[in-house]
Amino acid sequence: RNKIPKKIDLDYVRKGQHIEDLYNYFANLQKNDITFIGYNFYGKGGTVSATKAIVEGLMKQDKLVKLISLKKHAPSSNFPKGLNTKCFFYSRGNKLIKYLKIALSIPRWGRAFKYDSNKKYLIPYIESALKKTMKKIHSRTVVSTRESLHTYLKDAKSDLIKKKIYFFHTDCKVLENQFVGLIDELKKIELENAIFVTKNAQKNYKKYLNYDNYKNSIIIPNCLEDEKIITKDEIQPIKIRKKLKAVYLLRVSKDRVKDLENLIGFAEYLKKNNDKKIHIDVYGKGDYEEEFMELIKEKQVEKYVEFKGLSNNVKNTFKNYDCMIDFSLNHSFGMTYIEAIFNGKIVFAMKNGGSLEVLKDIPNCYIESYDDLYNKLKNLGKVKLEDIKKNYDTISKQYSQEKVTKEFINYINN
Repeated sequence: RNKIPKKIDLDYVRKGQHIEDLYNYFANLQKNDITFIGYNFYGKGGTVSATKAIVEGLMKQDKLVKLISLKKHAPSSNFPKGLNTKCFFYSRGNKLIKYLKIALSIPRWGRAFKYDSNKKYLIPYIESALKKTMKKIHSRTVVSTRESLHTYLKDAKSDLIKKKIYFFHTDCKVLENQFVGLIDELKKIELENAIFVTKNAQKNYKKYLNYDNYKNSIIIPNCLEDEKIITKDEIQPIKIRKKLKAVYLLRVSKDRVKDLENLIGFAEYLKKNNDKKIHIDVYGKGDYEEEFMELIKEKQVEKYVEFKGLSNNVKNTFKNYDCMIDFSLNHSFGMTYIEAIFNGKIVFAMKNGGSLEVLKDIPNCYIESYDDLYNKLKNLGKVKLEDIKKNYDTISKQYSQEKVTKEFINYINN
């Protein structure tokens, strides 16, 4: 409706010019469409959330967008209306077709997939499907969102691709664990256009991995989907309750053991001080869940920490808590901090790559010690509503969906 002129030129319509306009509009959309390729856009995690958020922003800017996933484990959900999605393997799909594809595929991994720690969850034919797609893809812009997929996009032969973009979402210190040996393969090729989510992340790739093999680069931070945040007017003041409830969101996996032990250390601090008025719930999923629950029992801190499993709705989860605490020592990007502040919560975080980038203009947010965190939690009720809204405005200036999307569009157009 907002594209219909207030005064309609009937003669223009009679001549059929409006049909020509429609044709040109949709032809332009198709000639300038954007495709994102990734591991599993139907799942959870920071990369998935960041990609879906920027896709939502692009569609608001009248862009035609497609998502290609290597796999899919659940039905499509929470995607913007009109988004084109495709997956190579659906674990709940037709069993006969699935078994035929597996039986007819050659179990051989290419130079990039063989370095991916999640290759055991991928069916071998996915690689051949990806290669075929990269040969005939028709999008003007193609974006790789996973480091192990960068070489496949680099080798894409379609003449219709005008711009290739490579996202580096993985922290350089995590890359060698998640994609062992991949960095040596990436050093053999020169990528066209790289995107890093923080300047610090880009510097660390050079400092720790000696990697900067790309022609062009830009810093474009992550953002959030509309459904995951509240408006500033919806922010509520902190209620003073008998028991303060904090939430900790992270991937509960073996590479985050030190972060979880840091949390347990604070729980033991609370136990030592016999303070039962502070409780922390942990949400997440990963390959360390059973060990983490055993650790809670072993240290006898059940009254202070509880593992809640996966949060299916972050926005609703935050409603039940007074603040968010992050004990993580490493973060490639502080997505959880943005989520918390955009949901009207105060954040307390360790100093790590993500928090130093995202929270640098947020006052009193860094955890200096267990004593420091304890005192901040005891004084949480004194935080004013205006201060919470001020944090919201501060984060909006750099991490709003509109701002991030415009930066991305400018990068692919120039």
